[in-house]
Amino acid sequence: MTPLQPLDPPESGPTTPVDPLELPMAACKGAKYIRAMNSRRKGGAAAVEATPVQNDSIRGYAAAFLSHLAVRGLSESSIVFNDWSMRGFLQWADSIQLHQPERFVRTDLLAYQLHLHEHVCQRTGEPLCVNTQLGRLGVVRRFFAWMCRLGRIPANPAADLDLPRKQSMRLPKALSPEELSCVFARPNTSETIGLRDRAILELLYATGIRRTELTRLDCSDYDPIMKTLLVRQGKGGKSRLLPVGERAAFWLNRFLFEARPVFVH
Repeated sequence: MTPLQPLDPPESGPTTPVDPLELPMAACKGAKYIRAMNSRRKGGAAAVEATPVQNDSIRGYAAAFLSHLAVRGLSESSIVFNDWSMRGFLQWADSIQLHQPERFVRTDLLAYQLHLHEHVCQRTGEPLCVNTQLGRLGVVRRFFAWMCRLGRIPANPAADLDLPRKQSMRLPKALSPEELSCVFARPNTSETIGLRDRAILELLYATGIRRTELTRLDCSDYDPIMKTLLVRQGKGGKSRLLPVGERAAFWLNRFLFEARPVFVH
């Protein structure tokens, strides 16, 4: 067995100090690594905005912002909420004759926040809840942050808004078995519509799916043999496979074979 040979000693000579910022990333440790990351561009190059802007008005940038959200792959419900929030903001901006993005300052957005606080819903006659105000203000903040990244405005005037405190969500009270029996007994299962409603109630209770997810279900999403339900593109754009209980499967099968053909034209 050949013995290991000793390593050659390093060559002697004058050593020059090396700036940590000039070292590769793997050679920087601790605080030096953080310093190196601070001087590094995210993604390695300057970001190029591919969303075209039709005109330089606030409405033109709002349309481009919504297109940017669609390109990012946000869900349809998120895009609808952003569109609804932006339309309300643009209507308010038109009422105070603000049409150019660079003219917005922090005091203007504070006035818009006060407008949301004092706004009364025409349908219910009640003010907007705090969480709705937070959602609409969040859309405006992301909109101005997006324009700031484009270089259209020098700073985000909505960055340091003092937002209202988010309301706590109280857990709903669970129904007793007697109350559940009364709810399930409401539909008249001798009629096609009543059979449909009973299947809806049983499926919601057995799987816990959302109302929007229920309206998007297709007949092929339910497997009567394995008693499973496939929810496509749920919250966050994710799909999931759920088990269906025996009672819910019974009513779902009755609906598919007895009532469903009546609704199909």
